[in-house]
Amino acid sequence: MIRLFLLIWVIIGLFGCAGSITSSTKLTDGDIEKFIKTYKKLREVAPDLANNPNSQGEAGFKKFEGVIKEGGFKDYKEFMIVTATMAWAFNIAQGELGLETFGNMQSDGERQMMEQINNPDVPEATKQELREGLKKMRAEYAKNKKWADIVMGGVKPLTNDDNLALIKKHRKELEDVFRGVKLEQ
Repeated sequence: MIRLFLLIWVIIGLFGCAGSITSSTKLTDGDIEKFIKTYKKLREVAPDLANNPNSQGEAGFKKFEGVIKEGGFKDYKEFMIVTATMAWAFNIAQGELGLETFGNMQSDGERQMMEQINNPDVPEATKQELREGLKKMRAEYAKNKKWADIVMGGVKPLTNDDNLALIKKHRKELEDVFRGVKLEQ
């Protein structure tokens, strides 16, 4: 039991440290542009190193470090701080986008169901099924939204509004980098 408590305490401590670093680090357009350029180069030069800098031992790490320095980062530490800061902000931005998308889908679904419920040509039995479906849909959405809001409230302090705005500005480029391929619009 004591080991479990200590493990939880360590995890909470690391989470808190990561949050204080990422929320206090101020990203710039230059940081994001350097990251995009560097990560693309890493994927090109050594795709396995892009995902795991230690996959080829010390020689692989030196190669990884060489690419990040060529990309404009002072050292591995600076690259990792920028990466962690961007990752938190990117994940939060994606979460917000997901909540907005699902909220819009919910609104569209409700609107369509209400149109049918208010349509005089729709039989009353169908309207009753639609009312029950609408009630279930609203309840399910409210339940999921509650949990999503709790999670987002817990992770939002791990970034700051300026970093979030920059990440949203570069969202498409970052999505392409993280995905590894560019999707056609």
